[in-house]
Amino acid sequence: MLYDWEDCKVTRLKNLLGAAPALVVNQVDKPVWLVAATEVFSVSSLYNGVSASASSQLSICKLVWVKYLPPKVQFMGWLA
Repeated sequence: MLYDWEDCKVTRLKNLLGAAPALVVNQVDKPVWLVAATEVFSVSSLYNGVSASASSQLSICKLVWVKYLPPKVQFMGWLA
């Protein structure tokens, strides 16, 4: 017997798993860049994807320099 909040979580999980793509037996697994499935990952594709989905008020700097992140994480984000 599950609690009400557990029932909600189970239903959400079932919906998530039901929406997953079907497995193909004779196909090799490969990573896919979700911004553009036909495009190979590059820094420019990342920038284009972020800038296309972000509003005009949001800048890349606000994604990297978050004051709540440790400085080493901010620096690695800046390097990326």
